[in-house]
Amino acid sequence: MERLTGLNACDYNSNFSYAEKITLLTCLIDGVHDLRIFVTILQQRVEEKTVYNKEKMEIYQAIKQLEEEQKEILKK
Repeated sequence: MERLTGLNACDYNSNFSYAEKITLLTCLIDGVHDLRIFVTILQQRVEEKTVYNKEKMEIYQAIKQLEEEQKEILKK
């Protein structure tokens, strides 16, 4: 890595060996693949949380409705 210190980005291509280029590309591809898996997991968690929050709000509404019905029954 020390031999890359001070190089311009346009010079990287000529200073990497073929094996280093393959290694770099393999690492980048693995990183993108892992990132996609991570993004998918995050999207699933967001969807699950959205469903959970929707169910929670429905339960709160049902409780509020039952409390109102209870108040009406007690008034009678």
